[in-house]
Amino acid sequence: MRNLTRSLLSLLVMLALTASAEAGRNRWTPIGIGSGPVRALAADPTVPGVLYLAAGPAGLYRSTDSAQTWAWRGLATPFPEDWTVVAVAPADPQRLYAGTEPGVIGSGGVYTSADAGVHWTQLLRIPVGFNAIAVSRDGTLLAAGRSNIVYRSADGGATWAPVLQPGSSAGGQRLRLGFDPLLPQTAYVGAGSALWQSTDGGAHWRAIGTLPGGTPASLVYALAFPGTEAGFLYAILGQRLYRSEDGGATWLGGAPLSGGFSLAVDAADPRTVYAVGFKLLVSHDGGETATEVTGELPPPVSTLTSGLVAVATSPASPSVLYSAWLGIGALVSHDGGGHWSLSEQRGLSALHDFFPGFRVGASGRLYHDPYRFFYRSVDHGATWTPLTPVAELPIYDLIEEAGAPDHLWLATGSVPVRSADGGATWAPSVEAPGARAMASPAPGVVLAGGCGIARSTDGGAHWSQTFPCVVEEEGSLARRSVSWLGAVPGRPGQAWAQIDSEREGDGSTALVVFSQDSGRTWRTVLRRPGGLSTRIVTASQGVLYIALGDVVLRSRDAGIHWQAMGAVVEAITTLAADAADPDLVCAGTRRRGVFCSGDGGRTWADTNAGLARLGRTWIEDLFADPSLPSVFYAVPHDGGVFQIQLAR
Repeated sequence: MRNLTRSLLSLLVMLALTASAEAGRNRWTPIGIGSGPVRALAADPTVPGVLYLAAGPAGLYRSTDSAQTWAWRGLATPFPEDWTVVAVAPADPQRLYAGTEPGVIGSGGVYTSADAGVHWTQLLRIPVGFNAIAVSRDGTLLAAGRSNIVYRSADGGATWAPVLQPGSSAGGQRLRLGFDPLLPQTAYVGAGSALWQSTDGGAHWRAIGTLPGGTPASLVYALAFPGTEAGFLYAILGQRLYRSEDGGATWLGGAPLSGGFSLAVDAADPRTVYAVGFKLLVSHDGGETATEVTGELPPPVSTLTSGLVAVATSPASPSVLYSAWLGIGALVSHDGGGHWSLSEQRGLSALHDFFPGFRVGASGRLYHDPYRFFYRSVDHGATWTPLTPVAELPIYDLIEEAGAPDHLWLATGSVPVRSADGGATWAPSVEAPGARAMASPAPGVVLAGGCGIARSTDGGAHWSQTFPCVVEEEGSLARRSVSWLGAVPGRPGQAWAQIDSEREGDGSTALVVFSQDSGRTWRTVLRRPGGLSTRIVTASQGVLYIALGDVVLRSRDAGIHWQAMGAVVEAITTLAADAADPDLVCAGTRRRGVFCSGDGGRTWADTNAGLARLGRTWIEDLFADPSLPSVFYAVPHDGGVFQIQLAR
């Protein structure tokens, strides 16, 4: 065993210097249902199925199969930046331009890539950053951000100059920028105050545009260019759709819309244009009229009332329409929006997984809830199928009953909800306590943690309180709220709980309690001042670990005696121990990612290959796969679920 652990540690140390060529082996790879806070879409104009997505703080992603799978194409910046826009150069589709806005601190910039997003170079940086970019066929660049100043570069981004400050943007939205595809020296800027045009590549500008009633064009929310005739463009002005056939001088149409965020012209018909506001609408007559696209939406999108942020088309795929949904990703339609498909979007690991977000069942089945809609995988993340949703209930935990993986339990904050058919149907438990955490330490036994811990041995028909909700401590009453419950792999009947004990006017005390009889009785193994905001307990094969700051404590006798192990580089946010080898344990941190140990916590090695490049080094949760030795799952704060198989 010692030789094995030394070999493992040597391999882990090498991860800091080199990455394995085998996906998932000694390298974190994204799994699960893809999702993300989409800010913008851009389609390659020459290659069918190639799509780019700006996903806010998660960076940029590229798909080559019409949004079925995604690969991260971004840059791990020193400070978090919100990737807001991506544009494909018309003359060179391998050339990308992207804009960012600052996170909590820092600034934002304009970046370019010459190899479809593999490598990036910064071109320009200002404090407020950028959320709009346009590139002409001859390579002239325009960029703008929340400062409402338009910057121009005529040399591929080597030098820049401010050329226009049109005033406030429409309704607080970004400025809208565009070049006429057939007149590369003709550029447009849409603002709240006016529509601006330049005929010398953006060097000089003038306000233009008259609406049918004689009103000057203003409140510009979107621009789009069919690319079939010079001077032909569409715009959302106010909340109406207009077209111009004379370079923006006069406007026709005026179909009413439901707000305005994005426009896309049908690649096969320049008189058909799609408009995204709070709904998706289509005009087949150049903006004279518009009707809502009421196509069939797949779950969970069909349960949403809004969330559309962008729409895109591509001349390379005339029959394909893409729509971007905030928090969901990209949907695809092949019939003008009549029917939509939402694939697993594998690799789009862009959305923060809210608790519980991701869970590993005792059977090794995976459960992923990227947008309040649970999916299950029975093949360790290779494929996913949806479960029947549980209507209008918050979900704090999901577990499988020991030995019965089709018996599922949900902690909803109120009564637990149970399914006896693998999630096809659900029913609330009868006379059950409120629960925010659950565990099943033995077949037929279910524990529910809320205020105290309750236990059921008959499928939730009856419950008994085995750990009190309110107790008297030092002359005052303390309320004990359970935040986490867990069963110990390899030791039926063993369970642990993390508890905050609050006394009125006296703050919190953190407790860790342990049971060896399936939750009938409990023994306190840790008591310390203050609450526990993260899960600091893990166990395997009778070995119990607790993280205190950057140090891990280990017990081999159910918490009676403890040994302080080696320190990790910073405070630990979460722990996971391998189900087969309790000496193999991994720790998540808030800034430095994941560290793993093959000798029970004595020594630790950086295990961040696949996470560090994405900047995903704030780890919310870690899990060990109960059915696959050496396989772990990580849930970073900044999005996605990742899997690794550590070499043994």
